[in-house]
Parts: sequence; C-alpha cells; structure tokens
Amino acid sequence: MKNIAIIPARGGSKRLPKKNYDLFFGKPLFLYSYESAIKSKLFDKVVISTESSEVRKIMKDNNINDEYIRPDNLANDDSSLIDVCIDVLEFYRTEEFNNMCMIWATSPIIDENDLINSFNQFNESKVDGIVACTEYTHAHDLVVQDDDNLISPLINYNKFNELYSNKKILFDCGAFSWIKVQTFFNERNWVANKAIPYILPHYKGVDLDTVEDFELLSFYYKKYVLKEV
Repeated sequence: MKNIAIIPARGGSKRLPKKNYDLFFGKPLFLYSYESAIKSKLFDKVVISTESSEVRKIMKDNNINDEYIRPDNLANDDSSLIDVCIDVLEFYRTEEFNNMCMIWATSPIIDENDLINSFNQFNESKVDGIVACTEYTHAHDLVVQDDDNLISPLINYNKFNELYSNKKILFDCGAFSWIKVQTFFNERNWVANKAIPYILPHYKGVDLDTVEDFELLSFYYKKYVLKEV
C-alpha cells in the first residue's frame, strides 16, 4: 500500500498574506506539516505544492524535494484544491498511490501521532476517507443577517433540536484529510462520500484565515507545545 501526502502552500493569500510560509516561532509554517508527515513514516512521497519562489527557496534550504512545481493557473485565489491535488497525482501517476493525505500548511500543532492514529482508524473502519474535525458546540446559536439587517436562525431552533439534539456537531477544521486515490478521482472531492471524522481537540483545530486566528494559534502553541503558559 502506497501513500502520498500533499501539502498545498501557494504564495498568495488575500486575507492573511504569506500565511503558508510566514515565520511561526522561528520556522516557516508549512515546515511543521512537512516534518510531521516525514516523522510519521506513513508516506512514500511528501509533496509540497507551490508556485512560490519564496517557498521553493525554503524547500531548497531544507533539502526538500522540489521536482514538482505547481502551475501558475492553479495558484489563484479561486483555484480548487481538488484541481491542485489532481495535478500532483497526475504528475506522479506512474507511482500508483493507494491513499492520499492532504495536509494543510497551517497546521503546526498536529503531529505525527495524529497522522498515524487517523491512518489506523481509516484502515480499520473500511471507509473511503477520514477528515480531521473538532467538535462545534454552538451550532444551534447560528444566525443569518438578512438584507434588511435583521437576523434569523440559520436553522429553526425547534427543528434543530428535533434533528440534531442527540448528534455530535463537528467542524472540518482544515488540518488534514485522508482519502483513497481512486475514490478521489471518482468523486472529485477531497472529502469522500463515505468518510468518518478524526476528532481533534480544539487547540489542534484552528482554521487559520485571519490575524485573530494567528494570535489564537500562537497562544495554543505556547500553551500546549512549548508549555509556556
């Protein structure tokens, strides 16, 4: 069984510039994900998908294979991660990988044990994929601001309780996702139709999009990794 890890790390980001390779406690962010993948010893190949000369320089400085270069047409704000992964898999199509794990470049607190444990669950559960999630406890409080500036429940409160009161509400936190390669090509999605969650604690599941997210991620890293808080 052959596994490939793909770490998307394009250079541009409108909401949080350079978020994929900005320094985080002295190290470019994407290196944390790369090192976790290497330490797990699960992967026959770990690919950093980037078009960025800055990211590629960091890769060269750290002796990371840079034979694959993401095409510029897949490095736009509206580029699909599905197309990004397809391009990597097509580039390495002769290697015939069985499973793909997409690991976000902005997941410095997940470690090799998360990857190993999730892969074991993936295999034992006989499903087509497994997605890193955190529990979301405020779903019933979600409201929508309408055009007239009034708010209304995203889901009617009574209906929500009727449908979901005994269910665990989860949030796909953008940390990593496993999927069988054949399923990925068949479904054209990195979340398989038949997928289970790998539940992370909240401090490992910060979805990094804003400055406030970065501040929260930094606090959690100090507290849970560096043990300085």
